[in-house]
Amino acid sequence: MKALKWIAAGSAGIGVILMSLSVFSLLLPPGKLILGFEHRVNYFDVANSFFLITIILFIYVYVGHCKKE
Repeated sequence: MKALKWIAAGSAGIGVILMSLSVFSLLLPPGKLILGFEHRVNYFDVANSFFLITIILFIYVYVGHCKKE
């Protein structure tokens, strides 16, 4: 159960980093690319996936499906 919490926290951290990259890419001139993505919405799509993983894992841990040892 502790490992699931760590995975969820790491997934949330990656999502926050990707959201920060998307905001930072808005401030760059139009010709500059970060990590090779041309469309800024791609960062939001990937961050969305990590946030969904985080939500699912936290719900799984805190609702009680994962029994305490």
